[in-house]
Amino acid sequence: MDILFFVVWRNIYLRNLIIGYVKQFNYKNYRFSSRAEYSRLFNKFFKVNITLDFNEEIFKYDLPYTVETLHFGPEFKRKIKEGDIPPFVKRLTFKKFDHVLNPGDIPSTVEKLDFGESFNQVLKKGVIPSSVKTLLFGTHYNQPFDENVLPSSLETLVFGNRFNQKLKVGDIPSSVKTLILSDKFNQPLKVGVLPSSLVSLTFGEYFKEQLKEGFIPSSTKELKFGTKFNQKLKKGDIPPSVEDLVFGYNYNKKINKGDIPSSVKKISFGHYFNQVLDEGSIPFSVKILFFGDCFNQKLKVGDIPSSVEILYFGQDFKQILEEGHIPSSVKFLVLGIYFNEPIKVGVIPSSVETLIFGEYFNQELVEGTIPNSVKKLTFGYHYNKMIRPGSIPPSVETLTFGRNIKHQILAGAIPPSVKNLSFGY
Repeated sequence: MDILFFVVWRNIYLRNLIIGYVKQFNYKNYRFSSRAEYSRLFNKFFKVNITLDFNEEIFKYDLPYTVETLHFGPEFKRKIKEGDIPPFVKRLTFKKFDHVLNPGDIPSTVEKLDFGESFNQVLKKGVIPSSVKTLLFGTHYNQPFDENVLPSSLETLVFGNRFNQKLKVGDIPSSVKTLILSDKFNQPLKVGVLPSSLVSLTFGEYFKEQLKEGFIPSSTKELKFGTKFNQKLKKGDIPPSVEDLVFGYNYNKKINKGDIPSSVKKISFGHYFNQVLDEGSIPFSVKILFFGDCFNQKLKVGDIPSSVEILYFGQDFKQILEEGHIPSSVKFLVLGIYFNEPIKVGVIPSSVETLIFGEYFNQELVEGTIPNSVKKLTFGYHYNKMIRPGSIPPSVETLTFGRNIKHQILAGAIPPSVKNLSFGY
């Protein structure tokens, strides 16, 4: 058997033919721009990932049963019928398709279904098979649907840009864990409309309805608001299960103690947020805190809780910091683009390991300003002060200067601990 193999392998023609077949088998992505092109490829049965980008009729058994991923390109706009799509396809994507579908047209093997940008047809019960776990509606979809139209197998549901239909209890199946509502969605919610299975919830750009306790289910861990949301929050509006909370671009309301539950570990404020903080506004569970570009409020000791480990100030923050404003829990600190205030010894706590100054920071540093805990230190574009011995602590391993540094760096100013030194970023 081994001798026969080597006899065949030493034949150049046969060897090239074998290699060609192997390459075709391994090439898992293939695009066809006409039915004739597809039909000519006798070895098409190797393909497991196919894009059909032509507008010709598909006949039953045209597609091989080896296809697992099937994309219909922008040229395909024809109606499909039961049997056109082989019953082994797991991932099905349309682009410009917009025809009525009947039960059975989409095989019961499909697990991920993407209707693409043009689809805008009313769906009947049974059209989406019970095998589908991920369902994506495209830009134009904006149709109401009744209970049980979406199968109970769904785990991820994404609505495209224009969807703005009122949702009723039962419309979204209780299996859905991830829900992304479209940019245009701005309908009032009721208790039970969003299922108790939700783990991740994203509102689109235009959602600005008032929330009430129970609207967002207590299973939700990730909650993201869109650009327009700017409603005052009350205690209970955000359930005590949420761990990751993202406010949109326009949000700028006063936050009182208890408005954000103590389950939240990460908060990201949007661009316009610029409210005075009080002790307890940010719960003591928060470890990661991002302020948006407009935040520029004077801080008091306790405003930022002692649980925060990552603290990011946006571009407009230019307040003088005093000792205790930044808690001793912070390990990663970013000061915004326009921050250019003098920093006293003790203001930056000895817990900080990464310190990033913004573009316009250009203050003289004395020994002790930067604590001995800092391992990574970054100065911005405009920093141009004399670097004196002792101003950079012997803990720093990565040191980055902006391209505007022109002062002489005195001998001994760069500690021997520095392993990575960069200029002119």
